[in-house]
Amino acid sequence: MNNFIIYFDYKYNGDWDKIYHAFKNFENVDDDLAKQIARERIDLKEKIITILDDEYPAKLDMLRKPPFALHYLGNYSLINFEKSFCLTGNLEKDYIVDLLCHIDSLAKDVLVVLPSWKGINEKILEKCLTNDQPILVISKCGLRNEPFLEKIDFAKHKNVLVISEYPNKYHISRKTIFAYRRIVAALANNLVLLATSGPFLNNLVNNFLDCGKEVFCFAPEPNDNENSNLELINLGATLINDLTKPSQTGILVKKTAS
Repeated sequence: MNNFIIYFDYKYNGDWDKIYHAFKNFENVDDDLAKQIARERIDLKEKIITILDDEYPAKLDMLRKPPFALHYLGNYSLINFEKSFCLTGNLEKDYIVDLLCHIDSLAKDVLVVLPSWKGINEKILEKCLTNDQPILVISKCGLRNEPFLEKIDFAKHKNVLVISEYPNKYHISRKTIFAYRRIVAALANNLVLLATSGPFLNNLVNNFLDCGKEVFCFAPEPNDNENSNLELINLGATLINDLTKPSQTGILVKKTAS
């Protein structure tokens, strides 16, 4: 059955709805395409976990559309960390970058979950790599197109895992940007926003709220009118001054026997 999942995963570039309908409609396998996919996979360094594997993350079971397959590079055991939080933002100023010093105080049994987009998230990645802080990068495209991989030396950095529900060279699209955030929300125990600007992160916040998880915000400087964190705090997000509380939240989820 795993071979069928991988086949449709590649054929439909990880598109959950198309893969689901392929199984629902008993779509036939094209032998030539199956051989082509098998040849392509020979040269890939990435590994694949499917929804049928025992190693598939139990946290993803909470999703209405859990990924059929996860492509990954790095230390897969990090997926089982009990303590984790998503650290992100989309506004980069000197005082906001200075907040990354709080990563220095994290214990090594805490996993930082990082969505892969440019800006301050790149600095979060660099800080975690320097500190050897366990980090899970969740990609919105195929791993061959993931720009964060240029910063990671897997031979040197052993506390890194990069995952995607999209195969090989699949590109970023508006659909993937929205879809991968559900995975971020499922795998992280809570969300920490360094700083926000505009509506870009609203969908990510909503995904965490839909999963019943807490949202934490650092306070903006008094004269920073670009930073929307204060609005989120007024709407119910928890104000924090460091990463102590988010990093202490542990959720241990075990696979149930099928």
